[in-house]
Amino acid sequence: MPKKRTMTDKEFVERIKGLLDYDTLYVNGGWGWPLDSANKNRALMNSYNAQPLRAYKIEQASRFTFAFDCVCMIKAVLWGWSGSYFDHNGGAKYAANGVPDINADRMISECGERYDWDHIVPGAVVWMKGHIGVYVGDGFVVEATPIWADGVQMTALNAPKAGYNWRKWSCWGLLPWVEYQPEDAMTYDDFKLFMHRYEAERKSLAADEYASEALEWAKANGISVGDAAGNLMPQAYVKRQDVVLMLYRAEKQHGK
Repeated sequence: MPKKRTMTDKEFVERIKGLLDYDTLYVNGGWGWPLDSANKNRALMNSYNAQPLRAYKIEQASRFTFAFDCVCMIKAVLWGWSGSYFDHNGGAKYAANGVPDINADRMISECGERYDWDHIVPGAVVWMKGHIGVYVGDGFVVEATPIWADGVQMTALNAPKAGYNWRKWSCWGLLPWVEYQPEDAMTYDDFKLFMHRYEAERKSLAADEYASEALEWAKANGISVGDAAGNLMPQAYVKRQDVVLMLYRAEKQHGK
């Protein structure tokens, strides 16, 4: 059964990158909870989070800090996370939009594993055993990890970049709940506007030297009269009816 598409790739990337504007902490199982006292207790029920260093960081976190782990960062956005400090789950609705509560390894299996890194697109997920992130373009990934900045952070994809941590990912895939659109998608109205501008540019170009004499002859003999200002627009495209009209005028001239 086809998966429900919850948002476009551009919307998904925008929302994932938007997480960087919030104070976040890596919390295993956290899908965008604000770390108020109730959610701190909720987090500490997890054995990973109950480890002394993790527990200390959770206890010290502000109630305006959001809890995320790697795959839950992705699920939270797909579940409608809104960054609400006053909602128990930050505005996300558990398992909303037909997106199941699955781990990182199961998620990549839902996405399909790809290894052609030259063709990765923004909004794709990147994966290594037990860990997952989101490619956001220009060689960058947004991921939630307990290392480095300890939370949601921007890292470099597969190679060093100045000022960024990086890691080598195993593969990538496309989320079945996201609508991936061609990068160069153009609406019909956009196309018409583009062609209008392109034709205007063509009309302003001068004739190539090899055709100058013939154009002057056509103008002098009334075969090609151009626009109201007498501009023959030699580089502009010609309609079939205009070609026929010029042939007709030439034949009339021949018959004189």
